[in-house]
Amino acid sequence: MSRPAARRFASTVVSVVLVAIATGAVPAGAVDTTTPGAPQGNVTPTLQPATGVALVAQSAPVDGRVALLLHNGTARAVRIDLVTAVATSAEGGLATRARTVKTYPQVLGPDQLALTSVTFRTKGLATTPTVTAKVRSTPVSATRAEQVLSVGGLVLSAPQTGTVAQTMRSTLTNATSSWTARRPEAAVMCFGEAGTPTTFSAAPASAGRVAPGKTVSASVPLTSLCPTYLVAARAS
Repeated sequence: MSRPAARRFASTVVSVVLVAIATGAVPAGAVDTTTPGAPQGNVTPTLQPATGVALVAQSAPVDGRVALLLHNGTARAVRIDLVTAVATSAEGGLATRARTVKTYPQVLGPDQLALTSVTFRTKGLATTPTVTAKVRSTPVSATRAEQVLSVGGLVLSAPQTGTVAQTMRSTLTNATSSWTARRPEAAVMCFGEAGTPTTFSAAPASAGRVAPGKTVSASVPLTSLCPTYLVAARAS
């Protein structure tokens, strides 16, 4: 990207409509899982083709909540500012809108994924809606791109009875030398056999801040069994 183009890219809005059949999916090798902050897990997601910073996979609605998987298809690190989703019925019926400003992580390097979800008003949501999403993002400096929490030490509990089916424990690491991560949270996205999202859950970490070079634990309760998953974190 040229320097003038990079300046014009100060704020991007990318729209993508997901279709039912995954054709031309993003190759698994194109997704960065090694850079700090990248989601970790035991699944290679099936991704819809998209350009820019965009929605590449979604779940079916569960009580109005739709899990969304985002991808940074640009050559620069970006901060996700806002995700706006619109759901319409297959017949093009009444549309309903939902937004979120939280993604996990908040800052994405090139070819990285981010986890998030939106919750629609269930009365206006079709059973199998078509979801259109606009992702607003802003390029960030290399220093800002390093200010992320990495996840590791993933431990999925045995199946449980009651409202919590399983629990995902993880360790969040602040590998920087000067940034203090505030209000850290962890998120878990579960996937089905086809490699597409099924549910999304998030929870705060065990402490309200993570000093440079330190770690904190996080435990996310899951409402359903989650044999395949991605886990990521965010902080301010």
